[in-house]
Amino acid sequence: MAASVNAPARVANIGAPWKRHSRSTPGVLQSRNPVYRVAALGPLAAALVAGHERAATHCGPGTPFEFMARRDTLILGLGKSVDVLTQVHYAEDAMGDAFPVPRIPIAPVGITLIEGDERIPYRLPADETAWERDMWRLRRILPPGVLREWRFHGAPMFATRAGAFTEAAMAAARRGETVYIRP
Repeated sequence: MAASVNAPARVANIGAPWKRHSRSTPGVLQSRNPVYRVAALGPLAAALVAGHERAATHCGPGTPFEFMARRDTLILGLGKSVDVLTQVHYAEDAMGDAFPVPRIPIAPVGITLIEGDERIPYRLPADETAWERDMWRLRRILPPGVLREWRFHGAPMFATRAGAFTEAAMAAARRGETVYIRP
């Protein structure tokens, strides 16, 4: 999939590593979000990735992250630490204005997603949190057992259930505790 910013001269290949992986693994489906692309395999793969390009945010309602939270799917980080746990953004986006960290609005950018012969108009949501993120704060704000971390032959690993993680992250946010550092 490639994306262009309303001009053919500005085409960039987004997600080439995912394409290579999906070509080598039969049945892998991909969402069409150019920023938080999700690859899925299995009987619910099509339902998980469907409509990601139509969601109002990258990680909130209508995205694979909501799908995973509602089904309490297992999230494994193999060879990765918790700083890559994108599910944290679902809690932020789902809470909207109730999330206790201010957001800086940025004008959305219209782009065209290109997949084969298909051209998909896309509005790239663009806002950012006003505070610096520190994912290691998860260890303090989540109840014991929600996020498990370990090392295997020196490689970091983690596991969490999307639903339990989301509920705990939202409960912490309602108490004013997040992965963001208040200035």
